[in-house]
Amino acid sequence: MISILFDDESLEIKAKGHANYSIKGYDIVCAGVSSLIENYKLYEKNKDVYDFLKFSLCNLEESYPNNVEIIR
Repeated sequence: MISILFDDESLEIKAKGHANYSIKGYDIVCAGVSSLIENYKLYEKNKDVYDFLKFSLCNLEESYPNNVEIIR
């Protein structure tokens, strides 16, 4: 399970774990989360990008509830 924590004040996103959707190297859920978060490093402290990323990760949680959790 990938656990994701959002800090709306500092616009930081922290994630840990592995989705375990499939074997390493073929895990589309892990790849999706990783791609979003890794690219966010290019736009840190940008509220619009942060909001889009938060929306996207929440959609992944909804689609893959056994693999992604947003810590609330």
